[in-house]
Amino acid sequence: MKHNTPQDRAIALQAELHAEYRVGYTPVPPRKYAVAELTGALLDAAVLKALLASGAEVHTPGSPLPYSSSWQFGGPIIDTMDLAIHGEPGDYVVYVDPEINSGEICSHRASGEGPTLLVAAMRAFVAAKLGPEVDL
Repeated sequence: MKHNTPQDRAIALQAELHAEYRVGYTPVPPRKYAVAELTGALLDAAVLKALLASGAEVHTPGSPLPYSSSWQFGGPIIDTMDLAIHGEPGDYVVYVDPEINSGEICSHRASGEGPTLLVAAMRAFVAAKLGPEVDL
């Protein structure tokens, strides 16, 4: 069976893992989440989905890496993006592909807000790749 979408691949991987460890498996239909509200493991899962959707080759140990809490994993994603960053600790806004004129942001493809720069950047990355809502 060919798995064409990131969601199909994720479901197939989950089924394989459950089969390998002899655990019962009941697929759960995806639910829509607002990217702006994602945190923790849900945000990391959305980042993984965005990476897969963008064609990145991703190797995970069976679950998403902590992209939104570890610079080791989230930092390389940030390095690939054209960003403008505003704010201070506790209140960051990250703009993807900003158009700047006279020091002001005129337009941007997507943005993300968050309590840390990494959370804001990962939300912006997911929004840029998948839109303001994501099925997880």
